[in-house]
Amino acid sequence: MPDEEERVNDPPPIDPSVLTALLSSLGDRAPVAEAHLIDAYLDELPLVAAALREALESDDRESLHRAVHTLKSSSANMGALRLSQLCGDLEDRSRDAIPAEAAESARHIIDECERVERAFAARRREAPGPG
Repeated sequence: MPDEEERVNDPPPIDPSVLTALLSSLGDRAPVAEAHLIDAYLDELPLVAAALREALESDDRESLHRAVHTLKSSSANMGALRLSQLCGDLEDRSRDAIPAEAAESARHIIDECERVERAFAARRREAPGPG
């Protein structure tokens, strides 16, 4: 886990303007849609993180590539831009083989997943809709 000084210099885990832009076309349905999108993303996050860990443990390049690609795309759509970037970097480096530093990259991704999860959980508590 990064030390406190590094954490202070990290960008925020989510860019709320990305999700706001996604929801802007939904009019009155936006608040409920926001709740559903956050719930679906929070449900997916630990599953994909687990798939990433499992792919590393089993030295499965294809599954690793698929996990980081999935997480990269969904995170970008939700405004978790740093997480998306970390995933994109590992995705690029794992096209042909699992890179030597993949475990360290995965650790950074999982740390960022935890930051993103906390940020969205807090936002979800504020979002209207079923919950």
